[in-house]
Amino acid sequence: MRVPSALADTAYPADHASLGLLLGGGPESLERRGDLVVRGHRTGWAARKPQN
Repeated sequence: MRVPSALADTAYPADHASLGLLLGGGPESLERRGDLVVRGHRTGWAARKPQN
């Protein structure tokens, strides 16, 4: 997954673990949650400045 690796240097370990659960394929993932509904859409972009 690209998002967790992009946040590796900035997120706390507990937040990184929570993000892994939410984006993973397990029963806790956002795709399998029955109590959440997404209405609408928006394209999100994340970029990193190249290191020289």
